[in-house]
Amino acid sequence: MRRMLSLVFVGLVGLSSCSETQRPVDWQNGARGPLRVIADTVVTDTSVVENANYHQPLRTGDSDFFMVGSITRAAPRAMTLHARAYLRWDVSDLPEGDVVAAHLEFLLRGLEQVTATDPGAFHVRMYRLLTEWDEGDIGMVAGPDIGPQIGFSETFDVSEVSDSLDVLFTDLWPEAPTADLVEEWREASDENYGIALQIVEGPSEEGYMRFISREGLPRGVETDIGTPLLVVKVRVSPDSVATISMEPSADGYDFLEESRLPAPFFPSTDDTVHLLSSGYAHRIVMRLDLEALREAEPERFPLGLGVHTATLRLTTILGADWSLAADQEMDVGVYETTDAWSEGEPIDSLIITGDFIGETTIAATDSVIDFSIRIPAQRLFEGSDLSLVFLSAQEADLFRSVLVKSRHAAQGAPELTLYFTPPGNSRIGSDPQGTPIAGETP
Repeated sequence: MRRMLSLVFVGLVGLSSCSETQRPVDWQNGARGPLRVIADTVVTDTSVVENANYHQPLRTGDSDFFMVGSITRAAPRAMTLHARAYLRWDVSDLPEGDVVAAHLEFLLRGLEQVTATDPGAFHVRMYRLLTEWDEGDIGMVAGPDIGPQIGFSETFDVSEVSDSLDVLFTDLWPEAPTADLVEEWREASDENYGIALQIVEGPSEEGYMRFISREGLPRGVETDIGTPLLVVKVRVSPDSVATISMEPSADGYDFLEESRLPAPFFPSTDDTVHLLSSGYAHRIVMRLDLEALREAEPERFPLGLGVHTATLRLTTILGADWSLAADQEMDVGVYETTDAWSEGEPIDSLIITGDFIGETTIAATDSVIDFSIRIPAQRLFEGSDLSLVFLSAQEADLFRSVLVKSRHAAQGAPELTLYFTPPGNSRIGSDPQGTPIAGETP
């Protein structure tokens, strides 16, 4: 038998005086009157028809940061995620003269998901890009083709760096032929595709370096300053050298195609555990069948019944590899969608076409998460065709995630608790005779 989400009705209204047909009430803006509650608690397994999670591509090109690094996740979600950065500078307006020197400068905002107490060093290689790319598409489509390595690996010693610091790295890749590369770009601007940065696996610590991009600002800086910089020295006369610091024309980051979530994890729509994450985004989709409940017992649940409160409880898994770290929090929002989908099949995309319902902050120690979903519950009760979408509200650069049990879990499946108000003439709670039973306050 397919396991359904446990739907708990606490404090249902008495309906003995309301046997006539009721028209839908003004449930969204109605005044909240007293509840008329019966003492019996009814538990029924008729709630979630389907639920799923899926990977959502992220537009990482216009982020305030760009990421370089890698991290390996343990079983049962075993995989390695590699972040590769892309940068391009427009050098066509450089003054005439020989390019005598060039180097890069990056501003490190901090580190994400570092596994070691002392991070030590990250080793990063620079590569030439061979094909065109657009910043607005980074993270949504496959990145540009990568060419030969430029120079040797750069070692970023970040053992003294914390997330509260902005650390400037100057004269990066000093032995790379960066000046020759700039000269080539100036002579053939249509072949200037920029560079890629990628971590060297093995000698590097695990984790991500988070650099400020051209869209970002260093902390405490209010002026429009762009990083990273390409610093170029041009001999403009026999006895004069001009130094030009250039902001990038485009930058961003994505994940290597071979490291994207493989099947069967990618669909994982009938698993007992779902993943909510930022950075490499996963969302949960849930369909509730409240209309079937009303149709099964129309006398008990007439169409005019108003949902006073509706709380959906999700159970988390603590201390797992994909759980929040001890000092982390994650904000999760609930939205509506009318897109069609089916459990057991991959969801390539999902459009949030409905309202924003609300947001809840999850701490690393929270074993359950409660979401207030009164408005969509009323719509579902009255026959609306919609699904709930749960997604992280954190910015894309924060690699945080939380594991949530699905309707297939043996214990801790999602639980929906509903309180109803009696049908009135036109407004919720219009029955002046309703009185709550002690201890049954929603």
